[in-house]
Amino acid sequence: MNHPYLLRNVAVTLVAGGMVATSWTIAASHESSSDAPTVVDPWSLLAVEGVESERYASLDSMVDSGNVSILGTVRSVSAGRAYSDSEDGETQTLQLVDVEVAVDDVLAGSPTGTLVTVEFGPYPLEDLDTSIAGLQALLGEQSVYVLRRKGSGAPTEGVAPDRAEYARGVYRTVSSQGLLDDQDGTTTAPLADIHLQENAFLSDLVDRPFDEAVAAVDHAG
Repeated sequence: MNHPYLLRNVAVTLVAGGMVATSWTIAASHESSSDAPTVVDPWSLLAVEGVESERYASLDSMVDSGNVSILGTVRSVSAGRAYSDSEDGETQTLQLVDVEVAVDDVLAGSPTGTLVTVEFGPYPLEDLDTSIAGLQALLGEQSVYVLRRKGSGAPTEGVAPDRAEYARGVYRTVSSQGLLDDQDGTTTAPLADIHLQENAFLSDLVDRPFDEAVAAVDHAG
């Protein structure tokens, strides 16, 4: 299983497009200590913290590395594949989240169809019930996705292709950098920490009109 994240407090080994993990952490939204209501971007429920296996220093390099970049609208969010991982006699069930995205415009590459599945995670099964409910707020949300087809491998990162995985025709974002969201016409990067120096190119896009971010990815492709 191709996966972009090496999560916090986790020992992860990528082997021929697969991985072995000991434990997992899903990023949680933080409630405000004040009485004012806290507005939480539902994408934040899919954010993870840690060192990723793919990182990019520029928009051009990120788009060039991906298999496809699209402007798309979320049509459904559901629990995806589940599997068990055992370590030191303890077994944990992990599950992916499937986000079905309608392709509004192709900015680079050739997607598998007009409707694509983007997988996020995996996450501990016990964390997902509340998250799946909250993620329904993403329905109708339009974003730019820079995607890697799962199973295609990432040669520069030592991840070998996986034919069976590739045949599924599903995608993941290349990294947390690979999602730009439209928030009331303004660009956000909800999965990435834009304060990191390595995300400086994202900082240049965040808070700009979303149409400009779409045009920048289209130009990079």
